[in-house]
Amino acid sequence: MTSDMESERYTSQRWRPTEDQTQMMTRIYNFGVTHPSRAQVVEITSRLRIFGDASEYNVHCWFNNHGNRVRRWQAEIDPTGTQFSQLPLYMYGKTLITPQFFIENFHFLFYY
Repeated sequence: MTSDMESERYTSQRWRPTEDQTQMMTRIYNFGVTHPSRAQVVEITSRLRIFGDASEYNVHCWFNNHGNRVRRWQAEIDPTGTQFSQLPLYMYGKTLITPQFFIENFHFLFYY
């Protein structure tokens, strides 16, 4: 039988991002950063920590999982792939915003 201290050590809690953290990551994803670089993950994580606990691994996994969910949702809505394009979501706006614009204005996304 394990003691309370041992069972505490072996239980891990799943990361549950706050609503603000989820909104921020969703905004970044929709802006076109679907696979953030290591440097971007570090930057995003530091910004997310304002709203609660977050690690770089959590952020990396969130973007990976969110991208998979988006592709699955698109496949459910349009299994033939004729209605949806593989273009990033930011390209559907009224103005074309390039990934370079995002990199130069990265801080803009973090302020409401």
